[in-house]
Formats: sequence, C-alpha cells, structure tokens
Amino acid sequence: NANGGAGATYVYTLSGSWALDQTLSLSFGASGDEFGSSLVLSGDTAFIGASGAYGGAGAVFVYEKGVSWSLVQALNASNRALGDA
Repeated sequence: NANGGAGATYVYTLSGSWALDQTLSLSFGASGDEFGSSLVLSGDTAFIGASGAYGGAGAVFVYEKGVSWSLVQALNASNRALGDA
C-alpha cells in the first residue's frame, strides 16, 4: 500500500501512450487511511474514497481538475464512528 498504508491515487493521461501525470495523496494522511480505496470520476471532478480515514470511519475527498488535480473538499459525517466506511 502506497505512502506507508495511507494510500495514493495515480492519474494517467493518454497521448499516444499512457503516461503518469500526477500522484494524488493526502498531506495529512495516516497509515491505514486507504486513500484511493474507491474512485468515481465525473467530468473534471474525482471523488476518492479513504475507507480507513478518521480512525476507520472513512471519508470521500473531492478533487477538481484545472491545470492539475487539486483537493477542494473532504466529505465525512459529523457523527462518524469506527466502522462506518
């Protein structure tokens, strides 16, 4: 698991051949976050799951594509508890 178990998501672009464009990870990620455990793309928006984030309660991190992918919001329940993910 990338980043010591914190996880990562790898973005590839196709321009003749596939090439690694960007690696997305959380600067505040912790071992066991499992960032990248799920992914949904909608146009230039990516929803990246981290099922182990917040002590196992989980979260979804929203990225938007501009010149590069940027984190715009973290989604998690205010009443989150261990095992919610």
